Amino acid sequence: MKQKVFLLARVAGLVFASALLASCNAPIVNQNGYINFDLQFANGSRFSGAPQAVVLVVNSGYQNTLAELLNLIGKSHYYFIHSLGSLPSSDQDRLKTLGKELSTSGLVDFGGFPFYQTTLSSPSGSFKIPGVPAGRTYFVKIFIFYQGYSFKAADIDQNFWTLIQQENQVFSTETYTTDTAWQGWTPGPGQPVAVIAGQSAAVNVLLVSPP
Repeated sequence: MKQKVFLLARVAGLVFASALLASCNAPIVNQNGYINFDLQFANGSRFSGAPQAVVLVVNSGYQNTLAELLNLIGKSHYYFIHSLGSLPSSDQDRLKTLGKELSTSGLVDFGGFPFYQTTLSSPSGSFKIPGVPAGRTYFVKIFIFYQGYSFKAADIDQNFWTLIQQENQVFSTETYTTDTAWQGWTPGPGQPVAVIAGQSAAVNVLLVSPP
C-alpha cells in the first residue's frame, strides 16, 4: 500500500523521522460533507500573495490523543528554547505512538493523504474542504506557510516551524506547562465542528503567529 507521511511538529532539535505519520488507511465512505473556512487574523497580522495551507481534520473522538500530542510538541519546543536538548526517548516513543494512532484512525483521508492541502487565492483566506465524512464532529488544525514555500510532506524536517507564518489554536491553550497539562485543556471557540451530509459547516478560524 502507498505510504503516507505528514509531520505534526513545531520544534527543532527533535529527530523528526520519528514523528512522521505513516499509515495505510482504508478509504472512508460517505465523504459527502463540507467545511467552509473563513480565516481571521489576530493582532492585525496578514499574509500576502497566495500561500499554501494544510488542514488536519481530526475525529473529535480523538480529543485526548490530539491534546497529548500537541502538549508533547510544546514540551519539545520548551526543551529547545531552554537548551535542554532533545525530548527523553520515552517522550519521543510516545509522540510516535500518538502520531500513528491519529494517522491510522483519527485523521480524515483526502486523496491518499491524512491532510487537506490548498492554495489560498486571496488575503481573505476563505476556502471550502469537500469530501468530509458526514454525521461526525471534528477538530481542525490549520497551518499557513510562508509565501513561496511549496508544501511537500516528505521534505519536512526539524525546520518545519520556521516555514509556518500562521496557525489556529485547537484548544484554549496549547502551551506546554507540565506533562499532564493537556488533561485540563478545553476546545477553543468553534471546535469541534459538526459536519452534516450535503451541507457546508461554516467555521470562523482565528489565526495567530507561531510561538
